[in-house]
Amino acid sequence: MRTRNRGVDYSKGGYLFLMPNMIGFMLFVFLPVLASLGLSFCEWHILDKETGLSFVGLKNFAALVTDVNFWRSVYNTVFLMLGIPLGMMLSLALFGFGGML
Repeated sequence: MRTRNRGVDYSKGGYLFLMPNMIGFMLFVFLPVLASLGLSFCEWHILDKETGLSFVGLKNFAALVTDVNFWRSVYNTVFLMLGIPLGMMLSLALFGFGGML
């Protein structure tokens, strides 16, 4: 008969295996997302040392909403992400899967 090891915590080993992935996620995903979110509320002239970084609040987002190129890119994204797959499904429904076999 097999006995259990009472009092032994095996979860520490699991956390050790997860640690490199969590560190990579924090360094390469989470921290850059937080930095871009913070910078989106600022105006930054990277080459001009006198003005540098200044907080502008929602001014950048107001300019984005009124920009024609932004709405054109939103339309293109929606068209590509919805229109092309729907067209593929329609063509497969009309002509069948015969050419794929």
